[in-house]
Amino acid sequence: MISRPNLPDRIEAGMRRFAERMTAVPPLADATLTTRIVGEFSAGKTRLLRELLGAHVPEALAPISSRDPQTRLPLEVTYGAAARLSVVERAFDSHAGKDVAFLDRFPMRDQVDLLGYQPESHRLRLALPLEQLILPEGDGYQGNAPSRMFLIDMPGWNSGDDESAEEEAEIVLNADYSLALVYVTQAGRLDSATNRRRLHDFVTAMSGADFYEGARLVIVVTHCSSAESVRLTALARELVAGIWAEVDTGLDLAVDVLCAEFNEMQEADKDAFRARFWQCLLAPLGHSTSVPAAHSWLAKIEAWPDEYDIRPRLARSHTLLATLRELADRACRAGNYLPNMNMQRLVYLDDEEITAKLRQTWQRQTKPDTLAQAEALFASLGLDPSHPLFDWWSEVWLDQLRLFLVATRTFFAQAQTALDRVDRETANLDEHLRRHLDKPAARMRAALGSSFARQVDVATKLIDQPLAQVVPTLLVLGAIQGHYVKRYAMHLQALRQEASDEA
Repeated sequence: MISRPNLPDRIEAGMRRFAERMTAVPPLADATLTTRIVGEFSAGKTRLLRELLGAHVPEALAPISSRDPQTRLPLEVTYGAAARLSVVERAFDSHAGKDVAFLDRFPMRDQVDLLGYQPESHRLRLALPLEQLILPEGDGYQGNAPSRMFLIDMPGWNSGDDESAEEEAEIVLNADYSLALVYVTQAGRLDSATNRRRLHDFVTAMSGADFYEGARLVIVVTHCSSAESVRLTALARELVAGIWAEVDTGLDLAVDVLCAEFNEMQEADKDAFRARFWQCLLAPLGHSTSVPAAHSWLAKIEAWPDEYDIRPRLARSHTLLATLRELADRACRAGNYLPNMNMQRLVYLDDEEITAKLRQTWQRQTKPDTLAQAEALFASLGLDPSHPLFDWWSEVWLDQLRLFLVATRTFFAQAQTALDRVDRETANLDEHLRRHLDKPAARMRAALGSSFARQVDVATKLIDQPLAQVVPTLLVLGAIQGHYVKRYAMHLQALRQEASDEA
């Protein structure tokens, strides 16, 4: 077997760097587009957020249930490469948020009050690696550069101790530019007088607010059993329709109603709920999770510029391998290195003439310029350092192709030395060449017939396939090879240990 002893580590490191490059997100501006989450105290807003964010948020940074004494600052959730919780100075959505403190856990109200932070001028910001919060083409309001939107969880009303939460709906819904309003209510409180009044206020306020692609309301009914979901969904729609008819703006209002009892839901049901929520919320942006989406990397690969296309390099890699195999075949025919030459044909020549004759015959047989052509072909295979596959391609693919060249180059260097050592005293030319060249020839043949060489052969079958299929297939083949090399090394080590024990 011809391979680097650390090949499995190289393959793993290359795939890890590829993943890092594919998931890297360029610096994102703050979009003006927001979605406010409103609801009565203990309606389940915090539980909704925790379920939506799931494993993306560390427990220490996760919003605290409203049954606990928590901060009255609005909480805005947005995208971040890593989970981070901070206090930002930001009075309006159109203002840039200025970090004034970083927190290692979600704060209680007394901690915030002691520091003097006020809901009119400060917010909590929870940044998480949640791709749904990225707007790849901007918010349509301040350009088309990638930006991040905000889910803003507002303090719940009817708590009895927070005047800011009781403000009029027009003030709470003070967004410059909204994607939707998420209204959360308990199943048992949906038809209460307080809920009817607040729902009326917010739906009325929506008629004068600036929404992306029209007004959109997502109602989440919590503590709602599956037996009650149909009835309560109809009731919620009926309430909203009646209020919107009163407003009589002539505009449309998109309404989605989601019912959930998180305490009774299995993980698969929660996954379905999350998918439905994001589908409803992001529908105006053209996003959909109604069917399982293809891996996000596939779309990125399809959008690669032409110079990132590795298929021509795969074709040239196979041409390189075929060239070296042909060269190896010409160097040794039927087990003979110079089948048409022997010492009897050189008997009348002096040593210098013998060397010249053998070199001429060898060059005519092997066409050594072919090796120079192979070297030039190899030099054309590199990728630009900006390419997402650069590390894997350099450390795995090119490094193993280089072994082909090294083994072939070594053989031909030793062949030249062996030929130059032939003189009038050489008894048998064939025996002389086999003694000097059999081992390097075996190493060359092993390299050109190795597991990686077979991988290069297989790769030619991918060249006519879409690039988004070629890249993952190539990575999988590399991972299989790494596993094979690792298992082979373990097997050899076990055999050596057995031989050592027997000795």
